Amino acid sequence: TLDIVQQIKKAGRSAMFIDHNIFHLYPGVDRMIVLARGKVAGMYNKKEITMEQLIDSMYRVARTGSIQVK
Repeated sequence: TLDIVQQIKKAGRSAMFIDHNIFHLYPGVDRMIVLARGKVAGMYNKKEITMEQLIDSMYRVARTGSIQVK
């Protein structure tokens, strides 16, 4: 599935890829929107956040229920 997203990206088009597994999506995306309980918990440009930082942010939201939009 990520291969299809990469092909679309190479063609200069946009695509939305929805997945619950960050390890599937992080390598092939430019931007990420994290949802928690149906609300936007974070919006991130991949250039500005490492996978480890993103995971930490997601854990914080899961633990506290706090919605932190960046």
